[in-house]
Amino acid sequence: MSVMNYAPVSVFSGEIVDGVLEGYAAPARGLLPCSIGLFSGETAISYARATSFSEAAEASGVRLGWCGFRLPGLAQALALEGAVEVRCGVTNAVLLKPAVDVSKVERSSRLVRQVSLTEFLTLVRSEGASPDVARLAIFASDHARRHGDRSFLHAAYQTLFGREPDSAIMEVWDGDGLDIDEVEGFLSDMVESDEFQGRAVQGIPGPFQSSFKFDRGLFI
Repeated sequence: MSVMNYAPVSVFSGEIVDGVLEGYAAPARGLLPCSIGLFSGETAISYARATSFSEAAEASGVRLGWCGFRLPGLAQALALEGAVEVRCGVTNAVLLKPAVDVSKVERSSRLVRQVSLTEFLTLVRSEGASPDVARLAIFASDHARRHGDRSFLHAAYQTLFGREPDSAIMEVWDGDGLDIDEVEGFLSDMVESDEFQGRAVQGIPGPFQSSFKFDRGLFI
């Protein structure tokens, strides 16, 4: 993991839920996300990118909610018997020394089941996905305001269909001055279309996924 791709953690919240550390971590500003690591003493157990959607972060007014994480490996960290810490992946600063109920973590770890390759790929692809069209529309509407409605159309097709819009729709496109409700309605129609539903990669892209083509200037 290259620290050049991440920003130092400025805002952090974390707790243990069902034996897994989860929460949110956000930088002071800028487009780069944060990364965090789980340590047992000086041994790194796992790292996670804080790029998923977090309702708790959204409710706290942090980064529009786009700084959530789930940090695996708590049972392994406890097994090494070192001091368990959550650290910033850039500065190595300690963010949390969790108070751990060992019995709950051990019980939770025993419940982990093997998953199929299909289930694994689905989990990987869903990481960082947008929970709904409304959250995507926030960025899409801002993109239209910054770059114009034709640029919005290109970004919408690239994000949801993985391609450029047809020349026919470009010739008749009249999206001048779209408000956020109109943007959300347009995106909803795309998501409900046979083309989107038939794509191999399911899920609405979030702002830190490679398929997301809208401007992310709201993070600055």
